[in-house]
Amino acid sequence: MRGCPDIKIVPYRCKGRFCTTCSSGETEEWSRLIADDVLQVNHRHVIFTIDEGLRVIFQE
Repeated sequence: MRGCPDIKIVPYRCKGRFCTTCSSGETEEWSRLIADDVLQVNHRHVIFTIDEGLRVIFQE
């Protein structure tokens, strides 16, 4: 068999937003940017709600 002995593999990407292969790099980059912007604070603010049935107990 004659021909070029070099093999070139070109992966196919669907570029779909919901594809775990194609969007995983973009998702990781986005989460890194969000973590750098949002989580670099001196404090954390947490909001939680109390079930309506337990509110009387907390009010007392």
